[in-house]
This record gives sequence, structure tokens and C-alpha cells, in this order.
Amino acid sequence: PDALDGYMAEAAAAEHRARHFSELKHKYEIVAAQVQAVPRDAEGMIGDISLVADALRKQGLLMSVAGFSEFLARCDIDPSGVPSFEAFVDCLAREDGEASVRG
Repeated sequence: PDALDGYMAEAAAAEHRARHFSELKHKYEIVAAQVQAVPRDAEGMIGDISLVADALRKQGLLMSVAGFSEFLARCDIDPSGVPSFEAFVDCLAREDGEASVRG
């Protein structure tokens, strides 16, 4: 019974992680579409960062100042206008004062 209980608990945790990942991916796709629609200046840089902050906020996503700054920079340099999902997750996880992870 103990091994079965452990297996069931691990299966439930894996299902929870998969559901959370799926929800986060869906929120990323919504934010990405909204950020891609934000007006850019002549050099392709986001003009009004409050529109990006609003897109994140509407999805209930919070970023540290450092994470938000990195997200904006990645939006400005990525040809699609938004970073990859993996880079987005890195920005969400980034804490203020933490060294940037480039990739």
C-alpha cells in the first residue's frame, strides 16, 4: 500500500504540474499576441511599456522589476516581437538583483 500511495501522490503531482504548464503556456500565448500588437518606434522598440505590463496583469502574471526589464529587452530584440516561451518563463522566475541568464 505504501508504494501505491507514493505512486498515486507522484502521479497527482505530475498531473498538477502538467495542468499548470498548460495554463501558463496559454497565458503566454495571449500575452505574446497582445505584445506583438503594441506599437513600436522606428527602431522596433516598444514605445509604451504600460501596455506590456497591462497584458501581463490581465493574465494574473507578476514579474520582478528585473524580470520585466529583461522581458522588454527580449521583446525588443526578438524578430517575432516576443521571446520564446522558455525565455518568458525565465523572466517570470527572475528575482531582482539576480544575474541575467542569456540564451
